[in-house]
Amino acid sequence: MKSSVIHNVSLSIQNTFPPFECIYDGLFFPISCAKAVVVPVPLDYGISEYAHIEDLRFLTWITLGHAVTSRNQHAGVTVRYSEPVVIRTKGSDNKLWLFMKTASDNDFLNTLLAAPNDGGSPVYSDVLFVKESGGRLVDLVQDDVPYVVQTFRSWWNVWGPECVAGL
Repeated sequence: MKSSVIHNVSLSIQNTFPPFECIYDGLFFPISCAKAVVVPVPLDYGISEYAHIEDLRFLTWITLGHAVTSRNQHAGVTVRYSEPVVIRTKGSDNKLWLFMKTASDNDFLNTLLAAPNDGGSPVYSDVLFVKESGGRLVDLVQDDVPYVVQTFRSWWNVWGPECVAGL
């Protein structure tokens, strides 16, 4: 996905009418870009306060290029994605949530998250991250990229492929 598409989708989310009740900043690691991008991740229509991770309209990013309707449903297209996965940060109440397609739906390596020399499994998906702290969503910023990448790689090398395979 080109950076111009990401930019246009971001503007569309921010300028949607009627507007979304609340928009959080997540970190998006697309397959086809040279760097991670901070993107808007809104609460879905009809939801005014965050209560559960499924309240987010995350499929806007994971199924980009496919028609997406409300409540994270996609219209007439079979795009399999993993359930939201939580990575807990030791010694804190922080949770890093990630969203991605299942490995079987992708052909391209995500070089932003791949760790070619650490013996881990390759990542074949765009990946979106949001952060929760104390039961509330917290915006991620560009300075969070090293933390997100390190946390993701540690988790992925132990649990990742099993969590998203064959869903």
